[in-house]
Amino acid sequence: MENNELIKYDGGLIKRVGNAISVTSKLLALAEPQLIPYRKNNTWGYCTPDKKIVINCVYDVANEFYGGLAMVVKDDKFGFINKKGHIVIPLIYSHCNDFSESLSAAVKEINYGFIDINGNEIIPFIYKSAYRIKEGLAIVREIDGKYGGINRKGDIIIPFIYEHVNECSEGMVAVMKDKKYGFVDITGIEIIPCTYNFAYNFSEGLAHVKKDRKYGFVDKKGNVIIPFIYDRANAFSEGLAGVVKDGKFGFIDKEGNTKIPFIYDNTINSFGVKFLEGIVAVEKNRKIGFVNHYGSVIIPFIYDKGYYCSEGLIGVVHDFADSGFIDKQGNIVIPFIYQSTGSFMQGLAPVFDWNDNRGFINKEGVQFWED
Repeated sequence: MENNELIKYDGGLIKRVGNAISVTSKLLALAEPQLIPYRKNNTWGYCTPDKKIVINCVYDVANEFYGGLAMVVKDDKFGFINKKGHIVIPLIYSHCNDFSESLSAAVKEINYGFIDINGNEIIPFIYKSAYRIKEGLAIVREIDGKYGGINRKGDIIIPFIYEHVNECSEGMVAVMKDKKYGFVDITGIEIIPCTYNFAYNFSEGLAHVKKDRKYGFVDKKGNVIIPFIYDRANAFSEGLAGVVKDGKFGFIDKEGNTKIPFIYDNTINSFGVKFLEGIVAVEKNRKIGFVNHYGSVIIPFIYDKGYYCSEGLIGVVHDFADSGFIDKQGNIVIPFIYQSTGSFMQGLAPVFDWNDNRGFINKEGVQFWED
């Protein structure tokens, strides 16, 4: 076989080696048109990108499609439909989460359980609350109030002895016992004793934890990697973590070295801030701007709120009122006409207009609701 006839598969990308032809998995979508939630007055259905209605507007709520299914609500009951508009999972639940690892946490009457993509009830409805399945583990709360973890079959993995349990992250789970936090692994074995005042999920191999009113970072063996010298801390993303020291906000690397100096304001807007797509929002003199990994200001400090970059676009608030989207160079892409905006996923972002109506827009600003 000649080199230009070889086929290489690499994470959804098929390439003919030695040839300019490349075929991505996105081409598979050409056989099935994208369906977008579409609002007509106060009811929802689905349309194509050119606004042709495919599924009639008969629902009270309609979410985006994921894996061929979309969650819909009618008369306060939740269920799922496919792209032909057929009800796959009947609208009999008081609440449903979107599917995660092929299971959805649902509520029947007042109790939580889990259903699969065919509507089969896989884990019985016996829990007071439930998180989504993550890394094969679901965090649930028993009727008596204790938290634990179960696998996809409903087997108990983390015993119901904890006052609180976070979602699984990188094979580790933050748990609270006797008002102190520690970590168990995905098999339920306690790896890091419950000695901390607070603990957050692992991200990029480290977790920020609180001890004696200060934050530091530990690894998965419980070793203190970055000392407890910070007043606040956020999770690592793209190799950096936002932290607060001496009342100012900056960024450190995984060795604790300062990479972006502590010159930014410590406000509520800096809580949870993280890098996405090489850019992050920071605040200075009560205005939001954006910097890159080197601390260089990419977008000036002219906004009143700023959110994560998602699919190349950033939702921002201008003049303490209107929301719109800019690109990573600061160019206005979608004008400031909305009350609030969400992040882009699969080319769509949810928005609210000034009449409190929810709708969806694409990256060109096309609105998917009745004009």
